[in-house]
This record gives sequence, C-alpha cells and structure tokens, in this order.
Amino acid sequence: MPQAIDDGSAGSGQALAKVVDGLQSGISGRDDDRVCVAEIVQSLNDRGFGVLCAVIGALAALPIIGGLPGVSVGAALLVLLVAGQHVVGRDSLWIPSVLGRRSFKREMLEKGLGAVWPYARWVDKLVEPRLKWLIGGDRERRLIAAAICVLALTMLPLALIPWGVFAPALAITAFGIAFTGRDGVLALIGYVLAALTIYVLFAFSDAILSLL
Repeated sequence: MPQAIDDGSAGSGQALAKVVDGLQSGISGRDDDRVCVAEIVQSLNDRGFGVLCAVIGALAALPIIGGLPGVSVGAALLVLLVAGQHVVGRDSLWIPSVLGRRSFKREMLEKGLGAVWPYARWVDKLVEPRLKWLIGGDRERRLIAAAICVLALTMLPLALIPWGVFAPALAITAFGIAFTGRDGVLALIGYVLAALTIYVLFAFSDAILSLL
C-alpha cells in the first residue's frame, strides 16, 4: 500500500537526526545480511519527500557507499522516481518491484548511517526558515523537485568518473534539507551545486563518452 508523502516541514528541529536514528533502529538487529530498497523507502516514506531525498543524496555522496558499483545508479534512479512523482503532484509514493528488490549489505548501510548521523545533528542545528520566496510556495517546491530530477539524471553518466556523483548528490542533499526545513539559503546552495554539476558534466563529457 502506498503511503502519503509528507513534506516533513512540520517536524522538529532534529528531523534529520531522528530519521537516521529510525532507519538505524529498523535495520539493526536483523538476521538478514542485506537490506532492500523497498524496506528503506518504507522506513522513510512517512518522514517526507525532502528527508527521503536528503538521506539518499547523503548516502550517495559518501565514498563508503556511493563508491560501490551500482549504488550511485540505484540512488539516482530512486531519487528520480521520488522527485518525479512530486513534480507531477502525486500524493503517494510508488516504486517498481524491480527497484524495490535491489539490496545493499546491511553492515555497509549501518556504517554509512553511522557516518551520516553526526552531520545530521549538525545540520539540524543550522536549518531554519529563511528566504521563503525560494522555497515557500508550491511552484517553488515543484521547481526544486524538477532540479532534483535533473541532478539525478546527471548522476548516471557521472557515476563513471571517480567522485563524479559527489556534487549532484550533495546538491540533492541540500535541496532535500531545504525542502524539509523551508530553508531558502540551502535551496540557493543547492542551485549553486546544480550549476557546478552541469559544469563538471560538460568538462568531463569527452571522458564519459570514451568510457561509454
């Protein structure tokens, strides 16, 4: 059953850290060695579109997880799917079974979440409603979702380059946090990182084409 996508803006000032705590609790103590995408989405879905994109982007930006073969592509497809549904105004989250069955090593995911948690606590202290004209309205928020879709698409070719997905993954994280905390400053940072991503994509276009 699809669940409603909440924008997460009504959460507390420790929204990101609480989400990471919840996800860690959900996967710790499991007998299975792997965790599938459907389980991760189910754990995060009620926390909001913004938090979901922020967590996936942060995990993809970490070399310990994002550097694994296929992880960046899987993260990009998942973010594209989630953000695309928000762009068209869908109020429930759906993922195809072929993507939901994709799994990650539980131990590796736990290490990644452990690395993310201190940053989540730090970011939570900095986020506050600012520059609401960049994030406050439905049109502005759909624009951010569209920008996230573009960033996810750039991750597909940039995954062929070492550290290539760092800038778009970080931009997706900034947009996700901005979405959650109504923080226009972080949205502005996201746009700057998006511009940097486009520059990197064009700068390394010849190398990407040769690898393809």
